[in-house]
Amino acid sequence: MNQESLRKANPTASIIIPVYNKEDYLEDCFATLLEQTIDRDELEVVFVDDGSDDGSLELLRRFSAEHPWAKVVAKKNGGVSSARNAGINAAVGKYLFFLDPDDRLSPETIQNVSAFFDTCYDEVDLVTYPIVPMKNDKVQALHFRYDVLTKSGVYDLAQGDNYLICQTTMNVCVKNRFGHNVVFDFHPENGVEIHEDQKYITDILMEKMKIGFCCEAQYTWMKNADSVTNNYMKPYYIYDNTLGLYEYYFSRYPDSVPRYLQALLLHDVGWKMASHILLPVHRKGAEYDASLNRLARLLDHVEDELILTHPSIKPYHRFFVLRLKNRGKLDCSVGNRAVVLKHEEKIVYASDTAELLILRIAVRKGGLLLIGCIKSPAFLDFNGSVGLRAKRKPVNPSGCVRYEDIPLEISSRSYNGEKVMHERFYSFRYSCALGDSENISLEFYLGDSRFGLKWSIWGRAASSYALHDTRIVDQWRVFIDDEANRIAIRKLSDIKRAEKSLNARIPRKKTQFDRYLIRKKRDTLRHAGRTVWLYTDSIGKTDNAWLQFLHDSQISDNVDRYYAKNGVEPNEKCGKFGKVIPFGGRLHKLLFCNADKLICSDVAFKCFCPMEGKAFKSFTDLFNAEIVYTQHGVLWAHLPWFYSYDQILFDKEVVSTEFERRNLVNNYGFHESDLIPSGMPRYDLIDVKQRPKNRILLCPSWRSYLIGPLTAEGRKPLNGKFLASDYYKEINAFLCDPRLTELLEKHDFHLDFRLHPLFKVYEELFDLGGNRVHMAPACVSEADYAMAITDYSSYSFDFVYLKRALAYFIPDADLFFGGINHYSELDIDLSEAFGPFVKNADAMLDALEEFFANGALPLPLYQERMDGFFYHYDEKNRERLLAYLTQEEVEDANCD
Repeated sequence: MNQESLRKANPTASIIIPVYNKEDYLEDCFATLLEQTIDRDELEVVFVDDGSDDGSLELLRRFSAEHPWAKVVAKKNGGVSSARNAGINAAVGKYLFFLDPDDRLSPETIQNVSAFFDTCYDEVDLVTYPIVPMKNDKVQALHFRYDVLTKSGVYDLAQGDNYLICQTTMNVCVKNRFGHNVVFDFHPENGVEIHEDQKYITDILMEKMKIGFCCEAQYTWMKNADSVTNNYMKPYYIYDNTLGLYEYYFSRYPDSVPRYLQALLLHDVGWKMASHILLPVHRKGAEYDASLNRLARLLDHVEDELILTHPSIKPYHRFFVLRLKNRGKLDCSVGNRAVVLKHEEKIVYASDTAELLILRIAVRKGGLLLIGCIKSPAFLDFNGSVGLRAKRKPVNPSGCVRYEDIPLEISSRSYNGEKVMHERFYSFRYSCALGDSENISLEFYLGDSRFGLKWSIWGRAASSYALHDTRIVDQWRVFIDDEANRIAIRKLSDIKRAEKSLNARIPRKKTQFDRYLIRKKRDTLRHAGRTVWLYTDSIGKTDNAWLQFLHDSQISDNVDRYYAKNGVEPNEKCGKFGKVIPFGGRLHKLLFCNADKLICSDVAFKCFCPMEGKAFKSFTDLFNAEIVYTQHGVLWAHLPWFYSYDQILFDKEVVSTEFERRNLVNNYGFHESDLIPSGMPRYDLIDVKQRPKNRILLCPSWRSYLIGPLTAEGRKPLNGKFLASDYYKEINAFLCDPRLTELLEKHDFHLDFRLHPLFKVYEELFDLGGNRVHMAPACVSEADYAMAITDYSSYSFDFVYLKRALAYFIPDADLFFGGINHYSELDIDLSEAFGPFVKNADAMLDALEEFFANGALPLPLYQERMDGFFYHYDEKNRERLLAYLTQEEVEDANCD
């Protein structure tokens, strides 16, 4: 059929819309279709219901009954590719468009794109048009392809910079070739279809290597957090899928892979590395190396120039990719105050400076504390010595210049967005007593060569008035002059005048007034000789900070103590020397900026700061509190890229065990002086002397991959996926196994089953066997239980503290150690932990039999490991922590 005949026989455009449980989005989808300006005789809409079990199909049929240009194809659930293929087979329009029901099209899209396609029908097989990502009703950054696609026309993918178009999203229109259509046929072995859009589009483009672009249209991509696909965006699922796709394409060009395909691979590598989901962390040792080598073989076909210039790849990630391609380090040489990296005799990097990132600056009790990180792509390839020293130059010309060596350590920021350390950056801490006016600069050395340092401040924003680089404390003004690469310290003769000048930099009158109130409160406190301690916990709960506050608020001293309640109303009343205040109110902000100590049980910024990050930057110069992290459980999840000292930037951390002390010092960048070995406050409330009852607690933790992402409405259950999981199958099999009932009855025991609060929605899916298995009460006393069955939860350490029997029941262990969570390792190997590690119901029942055979006690091996694991068992942790913090206050006062 020729082009003219096709126009007369069929509509111009068919819009294919796959639908699976999108009831909440369909009204808006219908609205965007009704707004289209194309003549309805020229339009066909094909809804494909992919086995929805909500009200989607009924809504689709009702809409199609009212609009003859819409039709519905209903099928069993088979995934989005299967649904789109069904739509392709049913569509009769000349052109095929694709729309997800939660996205939008501008009114003129179908008409304008179709008309444009008519002008280049014989030249291209696919036309794209702008896509605008939206998240939380805010427009996100546009794709870099729009630096190339600047006007409507046909773009040859083999010419100029057109290889950077990298079309991977479904804002496309293709010809309807009916029986000869390209279909969605990417079916990886693991069944996870992540790159189906990319393959479909690329298959069409590769025939002519040209793409059309119509700028007079728009696809609005609503980036919804509840997309089930988000659960699969882990290397465990997508690494082999990604490589398999590119091996398929690259194998078609044994001599020279087109630059467009090279760029497409780098686009994938870049955004996945930036999203921390590229590297195959689900594999270890030789398997990990073999998986990386598979990617390296693809990179053999990619030009260095593309790696170094591709906009999708972050600067430091470029050198990781080059090293991977090189199967090792790059060639590094240092001379004439310059460092040079080469790959295959070509210079890929040269510089006479390194980056110095200021992470934190504090001025307390007449002393300066500076925490920072030094970065360069060359550090990993340089084999010589590195050095840093401070140069202190008095403003007074007659003063003597002093030099102080500063120790360097490998920074956790060397992970640089991944869970494998792939760079080498250096962290440092510098502290000194403040005296007369001086300038402090830092000198950095590689071997014998001195290098410049380009200073910057972490988190700086243009709207923050740069107050976080200046602070006036006591009689000093401290200013980080990152243009001159120095710290300027000036001893003030008129403090009030200096503060007024600093305040004048702020244009907002309200902010100026708030700063005035903060300074007024500061002066009042100083005059009265009092200090402020603030206590905060995670959002919606009371934890170690609250427990410490309950204890401390009984004490009468020179400290004003406040607990900022964050979305929860504490049940107990505090002592008469403390006060509970709302989180985030003006009083909280005023106290926060005047606090001497901030005592928190969560490292998340939003859990302890009463202001949003952007707003806080107008007050950072007023905040000098020492931040104390009480923890909320013994850390044993391996998280150095998240939890290290130069990531959380807390001053002190409470530890309860020798394991924590060694682990934090050896693996997380803490110093001995950062740690307070007092024990966590909540262990004071666990009675180690109480005899257990004849009860067992089964308390597995939650899994992010088995429930929807966090949204404003909470998390949506994924019943189908949950029921199909090993997590559910094995736990449920254990609960309803007759053998469990027999064991409990024989030994006169009961088992309480407690799901994590995020999994409460799944309670009714479990079968509780017999009358000795119960759902646990909302609040449990750990001391009531003779045994706990859990997984990798830090909650297990409560039972280590009690010296009770433990079992680690992890039915989905392969997924856990494959990196499905944000961590995939434990800092205590399960083979060296405090109970048996089992993966299925039968093995768990065997462990239970062993427990009863040992008199309902931990086996000797585990008992030995538990003995002495904690520092203290005397219920005086809060007393010790208060004594430590109070003594520190006394010592600071003596220093004054």
